[in-house]
Amino acid sequence: MGTFKRLLAVVALLFTMALTPLSPAAWADPPQQVVAKSTQATAGKVRLEILVVHGTPTGPVDPRVRELAPQFAGMNLRGLKVLDSQSLVLGDGQSGSVSLAGGRKLELQLVSRTPQAAKVRIQMMSGAQKKLDTTVSIPRNRAFPVAGPPYEGGRLIVPITARY
Repeated sequence: MGTFKRLLAVVALLFTMALTPLSPAAWADPPQQVVAKSTQATAGKVRLEILVVHGTPTGPVDPRVRELAPQFAGMNLRGLKVLDSQSLVLGDGQSGSVSLAGGRKLELQLVSRTPQAAKVRIQMMSGAQKKLDTTVSIPRNRAFPVAGPPYEGGRLIVPITARY
């Protein structure tokens, strides 16, 4: 009978454990699941990095835009100075805007994205007047330069990089 009593005690203990509610800490997601959820929260987003560059016929080239310099030499823009740097984080269909030198505004909308490129609608405004309205495909993690209006003896250039 001693073995029977021990077996009965083990069954009673297991039954009691099955009916006892778990603490809230036991219900929490393990850390790897929390990380996965926070990654999903930013899935589908693209960070657009926008530089506002003043291109001039002469002058030094800012190291941040050195790789773009050859593209503008044909436009007689050999000096490149970064005036401003901004970024927007957008999901599909979301829009944002940045101010440009000379009182202009750049409005950007993420139309869609693929693993290779982000499709972005770019509008340049001067007051209420639209000066540019185009949709481009920006290769992932690459810059797409937009030549802007004349500005102080040169021209504004707006390289837009899509990072995701």
